Amino acid sequence: MTLSSRSRKKIRYKANLKLYRRLVNDLTALDVNRQMESESDYLFIENRELYLLLTKGDVILLDIKEEDFRILGRLACKLSKRHQKDIVIMPFEDLMKGYEHYLNNPPKPKVNQLSLERQHQIVDMALACLTWSCAHIASEMNKLGFDEVRDYHVQNLLSRNYIPTSWNRMRKGFPWATFVEILKWQNSTKAYPYDDAKSLKSNPHYKMHKRLSDFIDNIKLDPELVARNLYARLENDILREMCNRNHISISSEVKHKLAMELKKVEGFTRDMISLLSPWQVTNYFDRVSAERHTSHLKTKRESKPSKKEKITDLRKIADEHPNWEKKQIRKAMAEKYKGITDHEINDLLRDMGHWVAKRTKGGVQWLSFVDKIGHVTWAGDFFCVEVFTERGPKTFYVLFFIHLETDLLFLGGISSSASSEWLKNTLKRWTEDGKNPFGPDAKFLIRDRDRRYTKDVDWCIAQLGMMPIKISPGVPVMNCYAERMVNRFRSECLQYLSFSDEHNLHVVLENFVWYYNNQRPNRKHGGRCIVDDESYGQTEGEIERVDLIPGIVIYFRRVPRKRAA
Repeated sequence: MTLSSRSRKKIRYKANLKLYRRLVNDLTALDVNRQMESESDYLFIENRELYLLLTKGDVILLDIKEEDFRILGRLACKLSKRHQKDIVIMPFEDLMKGYEHYLNNPPKPKVNQLSLERQHQIVDMALACLTWSCAHIASEMNKLGFDEVRDYHVQNLLSRNYIPTSWNRMRKGFPWATFVEILKWQNSTKAYPYDDAKSLKSNPHYKMHKRLSDFIDNIKLDPELVARNLYARLENDILREMCNRNHISISSEVKHKLAMELKKVEGFTRDMISLLSPWQVTNYFDRVSAERHTSHLKTKRESKPSKKEKITDLRKIADEHPNWEKKQIRKAMAEKYKGITDHEINDLLRDMGHWVAKRTKGGVQWLSFVDKIGHVTWAGDFFCVEVFTERGPKTFYVLFFIHLETDLLFLGGISSSASSEWLKNTLKRWTEDGKNPFGPDAKFLIRDRDRRYTKDVDWCIAQLGMMPIKISPGVPVMNCYAERMVNRFRSECLQYLSFSDEHNLHVVLENFVWYYNNQRPNRKHGGRCIVDDESYGQTEGEIERVDLIPGIVIYFRRVPRKRAA
């Protein structure tokens, strides 16, 4: 039985309302201080097991570096007396003695090492900016006027002091203190106050959205639990890095023991779902958003053939017809498997190692072609972001363009209904205003085979003085510059955020684009910024940290010193 479009809309609306209510109920039921305390409890249990593995049952002394005394002692000073006994790496009194000895008798760096002040700045920068790599930290130090800092200096310093890399630092995500700061910042950038939204009073999503917003505004963290959580996370990172350096792996018995302890902690914090860390909260938000796009009707889906089945059938065809060329094999596979692409067949042939086609000369290769025209070529693409707005959950589509030679980036627009008509109107507006964002030298625009790019849209692109280049079907690598930029949007910004307001999405994306063009180091420019200014390399003034998005999009700059009155 087929349902009408109106019936389908009703079913979809009820399902989205149910998801919205479940998300708000689960998030507002969280006791953040209790969650943070439970995460710290589990981390200290894990730290104890790692400590026993490293010391072989508390027999061998740990190799604690001098810099570790500084960063651990700095956090241990803030612990309350009842939490000082939780320290695993050594007794609290011994840690404070080592910390005071480091402050009173700072070590002298060797001949080939950086000064002690530079080392402190690099370590503090790595701990504050969890997503920054060694090359990023070195470029940021060069921007602040410290030209002697190189990538290998940062890598050796972090490795010597058992500070993990950016990927390992982000394994647990942001701490609860930073996560709550991000939520409060997002809540402060909403478009309008709830009292003025009279038209939303009849919307059932309005009350739930206001309830979630009020819950975020009323979150108050206990300073003692925050200090305990920060210390537990840092101690866990150092002990894990020690285990990796000494090639010590956690046995199955220890993993089972930790799993049982984690089960107890999860049962203490949540009955239905584990939201111990901010990373799990963000993943839960993404999982609920993904459920919107699943079918709410019980339908039988045909099972797709596995890769093994395709390889066996492909091997039979190739063995039965050894003299066949690539076109004939493609035709035989297309008859058996509908929808299989030529690109997928070539990958299967390469994976099974049965037949490798000879390289044919078919003109200029794509990469060399892009290198030749990169200075006059732009690439564009869309990506989507899920937002739980006050009117219900919506999917917003973001259009962006990137220059191939300089990596200059700008946003084309953000809309919840990004149709071909919307795209055409956007391009027409640039044509009528006479403000071409691509510049006068732009000649080509690489685009994918999205249905939004109709003939009218291509005509509007031509009106801007550019020729649209459509990539081949099933080969997204031809638009690799735009695809790589989508990955940067998500890995450096969006995957750590959960949006509940459209205006906040605009603010986040605009801040990230400005940061990417003006403050983020770029390899194509030798570690300097895309849009460089005179402030690069200045040595005068105090160093100031600027958070465009708290804890995520950060940069440092020089500020003139205030003169004494």
